[in-house]
Amino acid sequence: MHRVGRGFNPLSAHILSGNLNSARLSFVIRYDIVLSMIITWYGLSCIKLETQDTVLVCNPFGKDAEWGADRSPRFRANIACVSADNPLYNTVSGIEGTPFIITSPGEYEIGGITVVGVPCVSDKGGANTVFVIRAEGLTVVHLGAWSGSKIPEQVRTFCSGSDIFCVPIGGDGLADSGQAATVAMQLEANIVIPLMYHDASAQKESGPVAKLVKAMNVSVEYQDRLSIRKKDISRDRTSIIVLHSQLAK
Repeated sequence: MHRVGRGFNPLSAHILSGNLNSARLSFVIRYDIVLSMIITWYGLSCIKLETQDTVLVCNPFGKDAEWGADRSPRFRANIACVSADNPLYNTVSGIEGTPFIITSPGEYEIGGITVVGVPCVSDKGGANTVFVIRAEGLTVVHLGAWSGSKIPEQVRTFCSGSDIFCVPIGGDGLADSGQAATVAMQLEANIVIPLMYHDASAQKESGPVAKLVKAMNVSVEYQDRLSIRKKDISRDRTSIIVLHSQLAK
């Protein structure tokens, strides 16, 4: 059974503030252990973020023939973030355990992870929540069902200077490669992880990943999953990390 709202308190879940104007982005750095984060892509907009203590999932999806999703992500998580009220983003039923589900803007602190949900409206008029996730000294921004190339000031306030930036690039009602490149450069992210494209097109010269690399004119790496520490972040360069979908294997 999954729980939503203030009545559930796993892993010392704490809703810090529903008012983003007074949100406090604070976290505790533990110097006695090596702080690291693992990010895994499951296709579409779904990523799994793992720290030593907690597993967070963003936007688990249901089966969708148009996007080639013949099965849903299935793994255990403590936190589930949902950007949009759509089966491509909100199919939490496949996630094991009893995750604390975040479906609305506000600030939350669960299991050593701080999550800030920032409301916005895409160019297509759809409601969307951008998630700013802080853990292990790193800041990850997940743009969810984003479209367009202009960042509203409220979103920019929380997202500028992020370490890792997860953005849709596939178009079709979402941001395309050119728009994603523009937004990534506006936010000055150090690592860009593309989402919402067909994994088989990742290395095609005419595919959305190639277009993103060309638009940003930066280096690109292909990995199964990203394992990273704060000290691995280079402040003087931006790179694109293309993750292989775990459901495409």
